[in-house]
Amino acid sequence: MYQYDGTVKRIVEPLPSYWNWLKDEDHFAFNAGVNLLPRELMDIFQKTQPDFYSALAHLPKEKPKFNPAGQHLRGEDDNRIPI
Repeated sequence: MYQYDGTVKRIVEPLPSYWNWLKDEDHFAFNAGVNLLPRELMDIFQKTQPDFYSALAHLPKEKPKFNPAGQHLRGEDDNRIPI
């Protein structure tokens, strides 16, 4: 069993050449074939990662200033979460 001791570990080696990394990070949300409304994306997030979604959604409304999970949970998103 792994025990977390609070130590931060960083990998400093370069990524292997066979890894598929983002080639155009400024436009990654506009990949061909991906056509989801923000609400649909948040619905999928809520269903597939409920603990993580809940932790983010229940952060205080004042901080962080942008919290799509919180907006989604409170019904404030109205499909207008900026991408």
